[in-house]
Amino acid sequence: MGPTGEPITPVPPVPEAPRGEAAIPFECDPAQTPVELPLRRLSRAEYLNTVRAFANAALPQSNGAAWSALGTELGQVPQDTVVKVNGETHGGFSRLDQTTQQATVDATYAVSVALARQATRPTARLTELMGSCATDSNTVNDAACLSALVDKLGPLAVRHTLSADDRAFFIATAGTTPVDPDAVADVLTVMTAAPGFLYHLESGDQPLGGEVFALDAEELAARLSYHFWQAPPDAALRASAASGALLQDGEYRTQVARLVADQRAEVMVDDFFNQWFRLQELGSLTSRVGTPQYDAFAGANRPTDQLRGAMFEDVLSAVRWNVKHGATLAGLLTDSRQFTQSAELAALYEAPVWDGTTEPARLPTTRSGLLTRAAFLANDSANTRPVMKGLRIRTALLCDSIPAPPGNLMVTTPELAADATTRQQIENLTEQPGSSCLGCHRALNPLGYVSEGFDALGRVRTHQQLFDSDGNPTGAPQVNTVSTPRVEFEDDRAFPDIGSVTTRLAESRRVDSCFARQYFRYSFQRAESLTLDACALRTLDVAARGGSLTDALAATAFLPGFKSRRLSP
Repeated sequence: MGPTGEPITPVPPVPEAPRGEAAIPFECDPAQTPVELPLRRLSRAEYLNTVRAFANAALPQSNGAAWSALGTELGQVPQDTVVKVNGETHGGFSRLDQTTQQATVDATYAVSVALARQATRPTARLTELMGSCATDSNTVNDAACLSALVDKLGPLAVRHTLSADDRAFFIATAGTTPVDPDAVADVLTVMTAAPGFLYHLESGDQPLGGEVFALDAEELAARLSYHFWQAPPDAALRASAASGALLQDGEYRTQVARLVADQRAEVMVDDFFNQWFRLQELGSLTSRVGTPQYDAFAGANRPTDQLRGAMFEDVLSAVRWNVKHGATLAGLLTDSRQFTQSAELAALYEAPVWDGTTEPARLPTTRSGLLTRAAFLANDSANTRPVMKGLRIRTALLCDSIPAPPGNLMVTTPELAADATTRQQIENLTEQPGSSCLGCHRALNPLGYVSEGFDALGRVRTHQQLFDSDGNPTGAPQVNTVSTPRVEFEDDRAFPDIGSVTTRLAESRRVDSCFARQYFRYSFQRAESLTLDACALRTLDVAARGGSLTDALAATAFLPGFKSRRLSP
């Protein structure tokens, strides 16, 4: 039934619009020079991966045991901070807090000290670290023994060929006892607490014009590996940098293609799409388990603590599959295959569990596309959240700005009513003529209404089962999914459901352009300037609409700003 109780008239399928009818929104002026984020810290993931790589190089045989012993210290490293974009109230991009925090200093120093101790005790570890020259009775070779250690690990620590001054500094740290365990531990501590270990230090001095300088080969290798793998360069990339070949266009393209295709790139793919799709905004799903109304709503599908993670993995598995198999961004949006390996989530989908390797089966025809996956539909109540669903599509996938509610407005989240559908509740609360809420909610509500064919666990429904607070059924009115979502604001056509809207999103260039903005933020860990960064945004936009997801993700490595640095003012 409609919001006033009248029968709903089915809406015929919306005619397809040609993909890409809108102009590219970024006006590129190559003379503009963007401002960069100065002296970026490694993110938490980058730091942990760097420590792990250093430990692996230092202790090839016992690195697993040494790493396990660092659990307490590693757990103290602060989490990354979500940085909001000016004018936006949701989403953002994550990076380690760039301000100097005592907690960060203390935690990373504690990791350095603990790793150094693990690498130098017992005696067998010191021998593994430095060779027999560190533990034999001959003292004549001690200085050379330490020098060899510095030459091996120093470049890995600072991700650059050691300068004579840096080499001498690390060696001098041991004082007059170059193979004493405490002295060697001091050297390792200084290496892994050095600015070159903790920050993305870049000092390439080849001028490109004005205050812009090209990165040298080793700096470029580090940028590539930390972007695509969130880890330091591997041996092949270091060798390419050391020979200078990485600065040649052909070799650079080969290395970019290798990094993107490598399974290690999945950590970046997961991280970016997790942030872009705002998966972490999904609640626990279990906070109301045990209450009469919620238990009556959930029925046999009462969620466990594992369901939330399964919903994340479902989306990310779809992303990984589409990236690996050369799909486009539009293909990802409209993919209706079953990717979950969770029996609990598969039951909600009424589909078989995926084995994780073979061609995934198709979901039931009632589900069509990314936005019908449970992670985009569910919340931890018995009631759907059309406004929040619409907000995520409007701001995350279309990059539209929605102002925050007035400060004096009492914002309430409607609970399940005993006598009205969720849509009827939202219409009564936010769409009354003359209401100050109406302007924003006209942009949000319709994008949420089209997915009301799914309940708050992501299950398909044609009617909304209502319950009172004691869990007693009070009615089951038909849900109304017909709305005018205005993916393009001038488009006033009505759409019948979320599947047709997903198709519209895939046809629209606006999602491509939004990808460009979101991926730029992720790549450079700062908000974009629509003026100064327009050339970079345009390149990413064109890559997203003209090629595969792999091409779009690789495109950032070919931006001039990725391969250069700018002097801070």
